[in-house]
Amino acid sequence: MLDDGSTDESFEICRQYAQKDNRIHAIHKENEGVSATRNYGINKASGKYICFVDSDDYVEKEYIAALVEGTDERKMPFCGYVVDVCKTENIVSGKRLYGKSGVIDIKESLASIFHNGFLSVIWNKIYDVDFLRDNQILFDTDISLGEDLIFNIKYLQAGIDQFVCIDKALYHYQRSGIQSLDNKYREDFLEIQERIFDSLIHAAREFNLPSEQRSIIYSDFMAALIVSIDNYYTFHRGCSAQDLNKRIERVCRSISGQEIISKVQGTGRWICKGRFWLIKHGLYKLDFGIRNILKKMLGL
Repeated sequence: MLDDGSTDESFEICRQYAQKDNRIHAIHKENEGVSATRNYGINKASGKYICFVDSDDYVEKEYIAALVEGTDERKMPFCGYVVDVCKTENIVSGKRLYGKSGVIDIKESLASIFHNGFLSVIWNKIYDVDFLRDNQILFDTDISLGEDLIFNIKYLQAGIDQFVCIDKALYHYQRSGIQSLDNKYREDFLEIQERIFDSLIHAAREFNLPSEQRSIIYSDFMAALIVSIDNYYTFHRGCSAQDLNKRIERVCRSISGQEIISKVQGTGRWICKGRFWLIKHGLYKLDFGIRNILKKMLGL
């Protein structure tokens, strides 16, 4: 149990658990942030496997056993999870399951697993410690958004061929009623998204994903670039049209420069074309408003 420089009684609680069970090791360290702390844990771990459970989350009793059972050479196991959204005194829970069980080839599923929210997190997986160390896989301490996804991609690229899906909700992720995007402005949000998807696109080439899988990645890439405008607009509602247009122009250049729309297939391409036309012709706020209405209708 790693205490990343807490100033309350957290470490004392950790220490008490360590006294009760010799399998638990309590370590207090200087505050360095989540990625540096996880890297510290990788270097200090003495067991065969390592998993990462956030301090405010909890797991089902069979969480570890199920993931270990799915662990095999050249495979990455992952499980489903529950999102517990805390709204004042009420907790609204939503179960996330992939819908398939057993071994799944990366080539046929990488983009789908990412799109459905199972690749961008680390807490629904378990990792081989020696594999991490032998391949020098660590978390990037220079970014604080998307580091889990980049870590997972590194793990896959080091020699993983298949996923193992445990289609049970074994992890409970606690989230406040206000999503993180709404309560934190990031100046480098666009650059982070470009970096994340650069890693994904590189992995798609390396694993030789079929065109329909690549289409999913590029469609999500465009959506993420537009969300970077949202992140600015949400915190700068009183900004001038000129400042907002600078952000929009930067996103449009990225979409055009990487030829994103041409790489999206089916109806997704027409949706991307429509959204691109809206933001390019000064109608970003219409796109933003439509999406917010749809979210409210869907209870998101």
